[in-house]
Amino acid sequence: MAAMVNEIITFVRGTAQEMEIGELERYLLSLVMVVGRAVLEEFVGVEGSGYAGKEITDGQCY
Repeated sequence: MAAMVNEIITFVRGTAQEMEIGELERYLLSLVMVVGRAVLEEFVGVEGSGYAGKEITDGQCY
């Protein structure tokens, strides 16, 4: 993930300088979403998804 962020920084300092702001915003959003997904996948891999079984509502309790 750190490598992904470093690539984004390198991109912004280099190639991105030739882009229009709107184009850059859209492209950066896609890159940030990739990083966010990687972070979420790591979290789920360590902590699990949080799924604890079938949901029980008050109406189902006896």
